[in-house]
Amino acid sequence: MNKEFFFKVCDDELNKRTKELPVLEDLSTTYHKQAFVLMIYAAFEGFVYKIATSFYDLLKTEQDKGKKINAHYSFCLNLYCKENIQDKKIKKVLWKYFSFFKKNAFKKENQSLIDTNDNLGYEAFKYILFLLNISEFSNIDTNFYSKTLKEAKEKTERNYYFYKDIINELLEKRNDIAHGNSKIFQENFLKQEKIKEMSNAILVVLRNLKANLIDIIDNEKYILDS
Repeated sequence: MNKEFFFKVCDDELNKRTKELPVLEDLSTTYHKQAFVLMIYAAFEGFVYKIATSFYDLLKTEQDKGKKINAHYSFCLNLYCKENIQDKKIKKVLWKYFSFFKKNAFKKENQSLIDTNDNLGYEAFKYILFLLNISEFSNIDTNFYSKTLKEAKEKTERNYYFYKDIINELLEKRNDIAHGNSKIFQENFLKQEKIKEMSNAILVVLRNLKANLIDIIDNEKYILDS
């Protein structure tokens, strides 16, 4: 995985996820709209997981080239590439000190560094941001703002935390639909305006995440300062 290929992955993945989402106005039935919510969630989780693992694959390549990776990424990279740790005792100690971070996002401890647990709510997303060394309070580029609904009127400064509620609501609705919760048959379960708001918010978050990672790579913010 080299830088050019990573940038191509970013572009391809975002374009693919965006094109997967149909035009909401073309969906005529409640069931179509529910399927739309599942697709929004799948686009969100799929992109975040793919881009995070690709990022660490690139870091592994850079390290193999002899680049000195900074402390945060080096620690996480050792956990990502567990085969790098030959001593089982050291591996166990590393996971012990790292596991409490994972427990903030997941109820169970998995032996995998990058893990959405098939439930990418905001806490799990924040955990991925931590792995990528991106602050949840990073400013969102105004070029990525949606111009529909409330987005056009609000002047509030945006960050990833700004989208916490909408990310959690997307997960909640997705789980209700996927597990056949009786709520999905209620007339007010999904309103078209809410679906559009979730779709717009996720696209803003994904575009900004891509931009943040490209900035990290372009400016080699993963390198250990000499």
